[in-house]
This record gives sequence, structure tokens and C-alpha cells, in this order.
Amino acid sequence: MNKINIYELAKVSNIGVNTNEEVIYREEIQKVMDFIGEYEKPHDSLKNDRKIEFDDLREDIPEESLTLEEALMNTYKKKYSYFQVKEFVEQ
Repeated sequence: MNKINIYELAKVSNIGVNTNEEVIYREEIQKVMDFIGEYEKPHDSLKNDRKIEFDDLREDIPEESLTLEEALMNTYKKKYSYFQVKEFVEQ
């Protein structure tokens, strides 16, 4: 367990801490630190990731692609030769 200097932390955080609050803050901060520490350890679920055997994959059979007209046939809006969508990236 790391020794946390609550008074130093309070000073840089610009908050006042009394003796009773020191105990509470120390416990709460330690819980947070322990929680964060859990993410530094590898989880068992990562060790058991499903390995894909290439024999399990379907054969890739090339087929003829859609024409431009066929691809755009059912779209709500199109502009030139593209699907027209609302801009969602902020500039």
C-alpha cells in the first residue's frame, strides 16, 4: 500500500482537509488506486481469446461487383457519384 500524503494532495488541489477527512480521503483514494491498479494486470479473459484457425474460414470466391447505378439505386440522397450523408465531423 502506497503512503498517500493527503495534506500535500489537498494543498495542490487547493482544498482544506481536517483530521477526520484525512482518514476518509486516504481510504477513498486508496480504493481508487487499487481499482486503477487492476487494469495494469493482464486479465484472464485476454489469455483465453479464441484463436482462429484458417481452416475455419470460408473460401474467398471473387464475384462481380455492383455497378455504380446499382449501388446508388436505393439511397435516400446522392450527390454526383457518391452517397450523400450529413456531416458529422466537427471542423
